[in-house]
Amino acid sequence: MNQSNEIFLNTIQEKTHYKRSISSAFQELKKWNSLIFRRGRYWYQFDNWSIPNTGVIKEWYAEDNDWIPKVSSSSLDNSNSLKIVFDVEKYTLPDDSILQDVRISSDESYIVLVVSSLRSTNLIGIKKYTMEELFIIEDISVESSFYLGKFGVMYTRSKEYGRPSKLFYKSFDSFTEEELFEENECSFRLKIVHIDSNNCFVKSVDFQKGRIFLYSFDRTGFVKHSYTETIAPTPRDIALFSTEKAQYFLGLSSTEERKDQLILRETSSGDRVSITLPYQDRARRVHCIGRYILLDCSNAANSVFYLATFKNNSLRELSVNKITFDEKTTLYENSFSDRVLLFLERRTFYEKILSFDLIENTLKTEFERPIIKSNNTKYFSKVIWTKKDSYDVSIPISLFWKSEDTDELPRRKKCILSVYGAYGKNDNSDLDEIMLSIIDAGFIYAIVHVRGGGYLGGEWYRSGKALNKWNSIRDFIEGVNYLRENDVIDSKRLGLITSSAGGIIAGAVLNEEKNLLQSILLFSPFINPYDTLQNPNDPLSKTEIAEWGDIRDPEVKAYIKSYSPMQNIEKARDSNTVIVNILGEKDPYINNNEVIEWSKKLNSIGVKSLLYLNKAAGHGGFTPSDVPLMIDTLNYFFEEVGRNNL
Repeated sequence: MNQSNEIFLNTIQEKTHYKRSISSAFQELKKWNSLIFRRGRYWYQFDNWSIPNTGVIKEWYAEDNDWIPKVSSSSLDNSNSLKIVFDVEKYTLPDDSILQDVRISSDESYIVLVVSSLRSTNLIGIKKYTMEELFIIEDISVESSFYLGKFGVMYTRSKEYGRPSKLFYKSFDSFTEEELFEENECSFRLKIVHIDSNNCFVKSVDFQKGRIFLYSFDRTGFVKHSYTETIAPTPRDIALFSTEKAQYFLGLSSTEERKDQLILRETSSGDRVSITLPYQDRARRVHCIGRYILLDCSNAANSVFYLATFKNNSLRELSVNKITFDEKTTLYENSFSDRVLLFLERRTFYEKILSFDLIENTLKTEFERPIIKSNNTKYFSKVIWTKKDSYDVSIPISLFWKSEDTDELPRRKKCILSVYGAYGKNDNSDLDEIMLSIIDAGFIYAIVHVRGGGYLGGEWYRSGKALNKWNSIRDFIEGVNYLRENDVIDSKRLGLITSSAGGIIAGAVLNEEKNLLQSILLFSPFINPYDTLQNPNDPLSKTEIAEWGDIRDPEVKAYIKSYSPMQNIEKARDSNTVIVNILGEKDPYINNNEVIEWSKKLNSIGVKSLLYLNKAAGHGGFTPSDVPLMIDTLNYFFEEVGRNNL
């Protein structure tokens, strides 16, 4: 064990104040079972699902045309047909291996396991019920995902810098491996997108441009269709639309009047059709379900979908129905029917399943259930906005807390904040073990939705990227000050938790407001963009230009240097903030050495910084088997945040 890891473990294990509460929160969500969902001829449930330790896949034969998910097997007409498809505890892995994921094949005939070790990540195919091993595919890239088709498996391997660049296919008939494609553009990464049992997309892209390939499979092999030009200057999504006669790439673009436009391009001939959509909302994603096209136009305030079909079998005219929801709603991931669309409404502590009948055009609530089984009524959430009096924008902040007797906003409560603010990504507010641990430990959890993220759409993102990055940093400080000035949070008990690109905001805040926070917990932080983007051997210097700017430009170079945490570290001298860094040795995204150097420099200028390098982990620093270490780390972080009151 290296010295840094030894110091880290000895330090965090000295404290125990919140461990029982955190362990209880992890156990609470561990009890969560999936809904029973219909796929093809069977109903499935992932029971007691807590990979890599426990989990059972249950299966019932489906005898009717019912596709509505169930909470309990007692609701099934054929509940006595139960079979155990897979049991985690009954499958033996080598001692140094960890089970990461389990998937059911598209034709429902076998199971594929994702298994990692210190050496590689492998796919293992096994038979349903018997768990007899069918095949092993070694050294795949999990970043790209993989495709389980009816006739074979598609996957990628990484070349240099952990970049997934080689595409492979293994047929179930011959079990021979075939290399299909190699991407030599070093800024592009391969991504496999499942469509159905016979089709998948392969995207070779960076954050601005790229190529898309459609692979269509049958027992004799496959057909590849290339989409080598962007479907529009700024394509927001692409899907596969099929008619009886042809297949089409289907994508979204915008007209000069900023109206959505649906683009169809025939996969073989390249013939192209453009249709301006008859609504004002901006779509952010498109789905194809049989002959229906579902356009997701949701934003932070509303969940809105448009369901479109072509009139009279013509590709020139659409019939469009609007579907609206009161809360944040998404298409349910296990929606496999061609008659009913299933939607999942999440309100942090509750979830609701709704169905939309495609024939009757009717929306119905099927059921609602709490995510937390014990004392669920004591959990609350609210979105507030900072005032625009002394700042140029109003910042949205999502708050989550637990209270015994009231749903009113807390007063002067110890607080753990979260921020990301990059790539236009939406800040995740779905309940997980870390979030529940924070709330159950008595903190208010506050997500500050700064510019650079995607909470309020494209303009919000663009006003916090590249030469606008300071907006993200100032937004966070403005949000924290607003909560302090309005007595929502305790100014002396504040912590920040973030990861990856959020590390830039965290490091910059430490430099600008060195005693604002009691502690910062960082998972695989990007902490030195100034040096990284100038290093020609670092892939980020090629892939990140769209996000941070081209550092070869003197103006961009000076701007990045002005906020880069490493270059401004002297401002943090003698800060009272305690920094906790978690890194994964197998991380393909950030340069761990930059974080290690930053941590050493912090300690040298009087700022306490701990660092743990996890040999088995990738980006994020933890694997599913690291729960005890995660609990100890969170406990130490919580104690440092609340140390003025312990």
